Amino acid sequence: MDNLKYLENWIDEYIKKEEEKYNENFTIEHKIKHIKRTAKMAEELNDNFMKVAMKFHDIGRFRQYELIGSFDDKIVSHYDTGIKVIDEEIRKGNLINSDELEIIKYVIMYHAGSKYYDLKLDESIINIIDNAAIIDNIDNGCVGALTYLEKEILNDSKHYHQNNPNLDMKSISNDVLNMYLNGDTFDKMKYVKTYADYLLFASSLAIKGLKSKYGFMAKKIMQDNNTLEGYKYLFNKYLDSNYSNICFECLEKYCLK
Repeated sequence: MDNLKYLENWIDEYIKKEEEKYNENFTIEHKIKHIKRTAKMAEELNDNFMKVAMKFHDIGRFRQYELIGSFDDKIVSHYDTGIKVIDEEIRKGNLINSDELEIIKYVIMYHAGSKYYDLKLDESIINIIDNAAIIDNIDNGCVGALTYLEKEILNDSKHYHQNNPNLDMKSISNDVLNMYLNGDTFDKMKYVKTYADYLLFASSLAIKGLKSKYGFMAKKIMQDNNTLEGYKYLFNKYLDSNYSNICFECLEKYCLK
């Protein structure tokens, strides 16, 4: 058995165990569906290595959820927990290290995208990381908006309101609004302070996917899932009325290109 097939069998079994452990847990079910969809996207792109890497990319989410009951990276980073899980499994003898796994570990740690890190890595590895980020963003931005985003905003970012009880959660930070309307993605950990900011961050992922080399895939996914209508509902609910239309039109124009 080659290393890649071994790794795919291992992660399939790991995910199956987590699925059984959290049976009928909506949050975990959503995450597993996300992992499977991203792997399917990579498969449709005829990239077998990326398919396996996407099965691994969110392995840290299970440990993160076990620790804090949410997917809030401001409390516990799923990038860090992912690497810890892999290293623990290697030490226990449950997982055999390989060159392929070392590259996958970079995907686990940096799949937000290389632009957020000062990475001194081979260009081929940077490309793998960034391709993983695009696929991840497409699913999070184009599918997750309908299936999980509202729950995510309320559950995984409730500390925004707790830490700032007098802050209007429908208000948009100036930097976030400007970056969003310019079609830019931005660092959630640095800029997102309200539910409105969080929603625009998620929508910016969809825009990033639509602008990417896999934009054809993002557009089809949004059409198949009626994603624009999902965002219109969320914009009307979580954004100030002065901004809901203009923000929706920003997303819509990239879908119609």
